[in-house]
Amino acid sequence: MNPASGKGYEYQVGGSLPIHAPTYVRRQADDNFYQSLKKGEFCYVLNSRQMGKSSLRVQTMQRLEEEGFACAAVDITAIGTADITPIEWYAGMIDYLVGCFDLDSDFELKSWWQENALLSPVQHFSKFIETILLERVEQNIIIFIDEIDSILSLQFNLDDFFAVIRDCYNRRASQPTYNRLTFALLGVSTPSDLIQNWKRTPFNIGQAIDLTGFQLSEVEPLAKGLTRLGNSQELIKAVIYWTGGQPFLTQRICRLLLSEIGEEADKPFNYVEKLVQQRIIDNWEAQDEPEHLKTIRDRILLGFEKGKGRLLGLCQQILGSNQEGIIADDSPEQTQLRLTGLVVRRDGKLKIYNRIYESVFNLAWVGQELAKLRPYSDAFDAWMASEREDESRLLRGQALQDALLWASDKGLSDEDNRFLRASQEFANREVAIALDAERQAKEILAAAQAKAELALDEERQANQRLTEAQRKTQRQVRVGTGILAVSIIGAIAASMVAGKAIQEQSYALTATRLERDGVNILRQFQGGGREIASLQLAIQLGRELKGLAKDKKSLADYPAHSPVFSLQEILRNIRERNRFQVDTELYLATLSPDGKTLAFTNEEKDVIKLSNATTGKEITTLSGHKDVSSVAFSPDGKTLASGSWNKTIKLWNVTTGKEITSLTGHKDYVSSVAFSPDGKTLVSTSSDHIVKLWNVATGKEIASLTGHQGSVNSAAFSPDGKTLASGSDDKTIKLWNVATGKEIASLIWHQYEDKRIADQSKVMKVAFARDGETLVSVSSSGVIKLFYVSTLEEFVSLNEYKYYDSVVSSPNGKTLAFKKRESDIITLFNTGTFKEIDWIVHQDWVNSVAFSPDGKTLVSTSRDKTIRLSNVSTYQEIATLTGHGIDFGYNVYSVTFSPDGKTLASVSIDRTVKLWNVATGKEIASLTARQESVNSVAFSPDGKTLASASENGSDYKKIIKLWNVATGKEIDSLTGHKNSVSSVTFSPDGKTIASGSWDKTIKLWNVTTGKEITSLSGHQDSVNSVAFSPDGKTLASCSNDKTIKLWNVTTGKEITSLSGHQDSVNSVAFSPDGKTLASGSNDRTTKLWNATTGKEISSLTGHQYEVVSVAFSPDGKILAAASSGKIVKLWNVGTAKEIASLTGHQDSVNSIAFSPDGKILASGGSGTIQLWSLNLDDLLAQGCRYLKDYFASHPNEKKDLCP
Repeated sequence: MNPASGKGYEYQVGGSLPIHAPTYVRRQADDNFYQSLKKGEFCYVLNSRQMGKSSLRVQTMQRLEEEGFACAAVDITAIGTADITPIEWYAGMIDYLVGCFDLDSDFELKSWWQENALLSPVQHFSKFIETILLERVEQNIIIFIDEIDSILSLQFNLDDFFAVIRDCYNRRASQPTYNRLTFALLGVSTPSDLIQNWKRTPFNIGQAIDLTGFQLSEVEPLAKGLTRLGNSQELIKAVIYWTGGQPFLTQRICRLLLSEIGEEADKPFNYVEKLVQQRIIDNWEAQDEPEHLKTIRDRILLGFEKGKGRLLGLCQQILGSNQEGIIADDSPEQTQLRLTGLVVRRDGKLKIYNRIYESVFNLAWVGQELAKLRPYSDAFDAWMASEREDESRLLRGQALQDALLWASDKGLSDEDNRFLRASQEFANREVAIALDAERQAKEILAAAQAKAELALDEERQANQRLTEAQRKTQRQVRVGTGILAVSIIGAIAASMVAGKAIQEQSYALTATRLERDGVNILRQFQGGGREIASLQLAIQLGRELKGLAKDKKSLADYPAHSPVFSLQEILRNIRERNRFQVDTELYLATLSPDGKTLAFTNEEKDVIKLSNATTGKEITTLSGHKDVSSVAFSPDGKTLASGSWNKTIKLWNVTTGKEITSLTGHKDYVSSVAFSPDGKTLVSTSSDHIVKLWNVATGKEIASLTGHQGSVNSAAFSPDGKTLASGSDDKTIKLWNVATGKEIASLIWHQYEDKRIADQSKVMKVAFARDGETLVSVSSSGVIKLFYVSTLEEFVSLNEYKYYDSVVSSPNGKTLAFKKRESDIITLFNTGTFKEIDWIVHQDWVNSVAFSPDGKTLVSTSRDKTIRLSNVSTYQEIATLTGHGIDFGYNVYSVTFSPDGKTLASVSIDRTVKLWNVATGKEIASLTARQESVNSVAFSPDGKTLASASENGSDYKKIIKLWNVATGKEIDSLTGHKNSVSSVTFSPDGKTIASGSWDKTIKLWNVTTGKEITSLSGHQDSVNSVAFSPDGKTLASCSNDKTIKLWNVTTGKEITSLSGHQDSVNSVAFSPDGKTLASGSNDRTTKLWNATTGKEISSLTGHQYEVVSVAFSPDGKILAAASSGKIVKLWNVGTAKEIASLTGHQDSVNSIAFSPDGKILASGGSGTIQLWSLNLDDLLAQGCRYLKDYFASHPNEKKDLCP
């Protein structure tokens, strides 16, 4: 506390004001807070720091206690936040309340807690409220919880705590005693922060108390203290002019006025301005005591680390608006900026709170902080100075790559994003220009070669004439000519050597260009909007690389690698299947049930066009309906319905293009139309508040469904056609019985007390998902909510304030597609996992989205004047195999190919051994091991037997099982290890099995008898991997003891121990010729060893996490290394250089294996197995097959690309 006195009058800067402080300013929030709590309403005061929340709580609590309420004030920071357990925290909370309500005399916390030992900590808290607090305190109870934002620093999640508070509110309906209990929450937070798990119902109860700054009409208590200085009213008016009523700053300046009164006090505005400038703004960081401005600075720069660029960008926009501010939209970034205290929402605009903040955190400060933030500051500033016109300032090459990598996890300002997009587009144009120039150069070269051939032919003819003449010359001349000929031959030889050097230089330059272009094409693809174009360029590069590599078969020998892996990455992730360019913007696109016909409207929406969905050719134009607002195909595809702003609905014959009938009855514009699943009924919604059902056959109205109090924006039939859902501007969703036309239920989309939010809760779109079990809705604020149809209970609230304005559901209800307002992005969402799947990107705003009837295709139109057909699932001939429980994150611990390469075996923590058909990606069989987990798997050399290593938790025997591959039956169980068996492998002759275990031993087993041959001891810690040499004479093992050991298989004796790793060694593998050994370790390195001498050859670095698996390609030229950091790296064994990094796993990669022909690499991770193609010919063929539909509509583009 820092008081300043003036004739007994004190101004306090910071902290809670005492109850009778004369400088306490009563605001509108005081009455709102008091009256709401008195009525029993749950309340929250959530805004920035130093706004007087704690003083408000002190004053309100005093008033309520005087009226007989039992009050307690809990400061969460007082309970503790550092290194505290859930038990300690909840016990501390209960103990705090026991003290506040004087329950110590007949309540002993320790014994009570032990009596309820089976309950969780949060259940203890809930039971305390119900059985102790409400039972023993007779008055109405109000619990104030202050500093709630401190929960974010706890090491455990407190969603349950706020869920209990919400539960106390909900219990009022069934348990009246809970009406006596009220909570008031105060802190620097938002309601959505209180329950952060989006799968749970959000914290959506209570009255928001808007705690604003001091108004001039409210500050008389402050003015009284300035009376001895002269004109107190003018002085306080000048103070408010600078502070905008911000409580902390207002108190501070009043305090300064009392302590530093000068001669100029008779000129209030001038004096206050000078005082503010000298004592607050100038050298503000040194003078900011107690801290206030530095608190705001730190919340901007440190409190929202990954999004501080975005916050600074918003500041820049607001400061550059000439005090007009920017539109307030309640986005997460704007909310975070408001919580810093720097800005305030006024009249629907976001503005800087006051003139002091405007002077301190000005454009120069923002620019300086942004410059520190971005690594490309000089180029950005120069580009902005040129009014975004100077393309020479854009990033390119490595600088662009580094900038994109840096920006990948940061929320940047709009200008930064625009700069990076412009740089990417410019780089893409440069690539396209370079490729075009290269094509032209090839044509010029071909012409030059033709001319050279002609010149050589003429030269040969001249030589023949010269030879004939030489026969007629004298001998002396012949001798002279011979000498000349020798000279010519020497010159020709020199010319050939020079030519070879030039050829090698050209080869190297071409390889370098191909490597660079491969990287750039992948960036273009990842940038979105040009997927097919990127695939075409990747195929073109692949063909050029193939020509350059000629007869080289191993990737290790290729002169460039990025074209191969960029092509593979594009094929693994591409969704765009076809696109049609048109002359105008298109809207309301939808596919016919057979997927063959596409319907859409033009920009003016005065005609409907039907086109062939494969070729893009126009079939017919339906004219006669102006201002079309919605179109829909009937389930049989024979009829098209269109709704219009002119209040009518038309039905069209798709075959003839003729109008069937016109339906009239709505009194205002028709917003949507949809057919029932059987095609017999049409539903229409309208701004006249009515939903109508029509008989499609007769065109007659069946029923008018009334009940909405606002425009009805959308309607959808359930999959069985029995239920209809509608969404309206009245913020409700209604369910109707289609047969009777009666309302079944009405759901208020969101019951917000805050009117500003409630106004944005209009329901714009509804759809059924998951076989009709789920109802999806989108509001005018862009919030997506999912409800159970049976109970109308909300169970998901998605991506609040992301401005989605439309949703469509796939026919099976498993996938949703959301369109953002004024955005080029379509988001795909899985209703089973409640996760975003992917994004589909246009090059301009998306206008409409629709699923094909089979749910496999998404059709979208855009302002970029294209119709785009996209695969809902990514195209993968080389597949991702799922079946080990991807949703549960079951780790795939080991993968291996059968000797013929046709089958892949995998094992997992889910206790199964699975066999997969490599060609189709289909599961062949699942063998249940009935152990705690299966850790390793290996095929016998003849492919007939499979060995799996596991542990059996029931009898603690660690087992190796042998399986008949053909029948899937268990053949034998090998027991003897005393701890988990981590690795198993067959000898090359198939007669012996080696196993490594956490019991520190390696065992050799006779496959025929199942008997143990010998046990090898020597490792000082768990054995993680074992491998036979190709001749079967040597066994390699590695361990957590950081060593690799080589053993003589015949004698069982240790040959040597290889040391060099600095941490546990996880995997070992012999090269096919047996001369080299590879190892991967927790020290993040992969090492190559001379298997004969035991000497280290090289250490391969680059992984950021533990290397857990290594494998050689069949030709021994490539080494694959898998990491717990989700990445598989390929290395050139001869040069020890990295070939590529394969990304695609969502978690640790545990095992890798090459197919016997080396064309496929399998990697197993969390729930999935990825199959990677390493054969350029296969990838090129896949690319051409994928473009089949595109070539059908663009035949001229196929000739050179896929002949």
